[in-house]
Amino acid sequence: MVETLLQYLIHNLSYLGVFISSIITSASVIVPLPGQLILILAVVLNLNPFITAVVTAAGSMIGEMVGYGIGLAGGKLAKGKFKKHKKLAATIKKYYNKYAFWVIFATAFLFFPFDLVGIISGLSRYDLRKFLIAGFLGKFLKTLLVIYLVQNGIQLFGFTGNFAGI
Repeated sequence: MVETLLQYLIHNLSYLGVFISSIITSASVIVPLPGQLILILAVVLNLNPFITAVVTAAGSMIGEMVGYGIGLAGGKLAKGKFKKHKKLAATIKKYYNKYAFWVIFATAFLFFPFDLVGIISGLSRYDLRKFLIAGFLGKFLKTLLVIYLVQNGIQLFGFTGNFAGI
C-alpha cells in the first residue's frame, strides 16, 4: 500500500513527489518504510540525480523531526529518572554534543536506523540547526551514491526494458 502511494506521488508529481515521499518514509519511527524505493523510482523516471538528492535529503530531514521531537518530549520524562545521576547524565550529554555533528553525519550517510540518532539528539537537546545540517549532508551524499549505484546497476545488468509499468 505504501509502495503504491510512493509510486503514485513520484510518477505524478516528480520532484515534489520525491520530497513528499521522503517526508513520509522518514517520519515513520516505529514502522520502517521503503525509503530506497524512492531513489529507484527516480532513476527509472530519469530524474536529475542532484535535484533528487537535494529534495530527498531535505524531505527526509523534515520527516526526521518526528524522532527529534520524541527525544525532546522524552527528555522531560527522563530528567526525573536521572535526578540521582545528574553528573553521569551531564557527562553523557557533554560528550554526545561534542561529537554529535559527526555521529549524525555518519549515521545519515550509512544505512543505520537514523530514528535512534534523532531521538538521542532530541534527548540531549542538541542544536536543531546542526542536527538538520549534519543529517542533510549525510543523506544527500548517500542519496547521490545510491542513485549512482542504481543507474550503473541498471546499465551493468542490461535492464533496458520499458519501465512504464513502474
